[in-house]
Amino acid sequence: MNGTQDLNARVSKNDKLKANENYVAILSYSLTGLKDSEDYFAFKQDYDSNDDLDWYGAYNDQDNAASIIVPLNIQPASVKAKSSTKGYINVRRNHKVRTYTSSGRFSHRYVYGHYTYSFSAKKNIKHHGTCYKLSGKNQYVPVSKVTLR
Repeated sequence: MNGTQDLNARVSKNDKLKANENYVAILSYSLTGLKDSEDYFAFKQDYDSNDDLDWYGAYNDQDNAASIIVPLNIQPASVKAKSSTKGYINVRRNHKVRTYTSSGRFSHRYVYGHYTYSFSAKKNIKHHGTCYKLSGKNQYVPVSKVTLR
């Protein structure tokens, strides 16, 4: 969409927001206390006869409300594991296991087999599944390579 937000997609009160999706929040607030003698520009919403949402701007000093359109991008949250959980890298001795960043990219760092590391969080990363975060680093190791202790 080249930076433009889709104002036709509606989210109702009980809908769950999806991770890695873009949304628009419309924040409304009161304009009471502003001078009545001046005109202000505000966006208004109205449903036309076809039940479509229309947005238009109007100068009006009679209405005491305004709205701000704010773009939102929902990021998945890390789930905390037990504080400083220890994990054993369960692969061949000294075998290198790739680590990934929180977005799923290769971090150009490795952990080694038959070593124990400390993990601080657990997160589901796209294309890699559930991963454990190395304590103090932005490096994630796939669960399939780790045995918790």
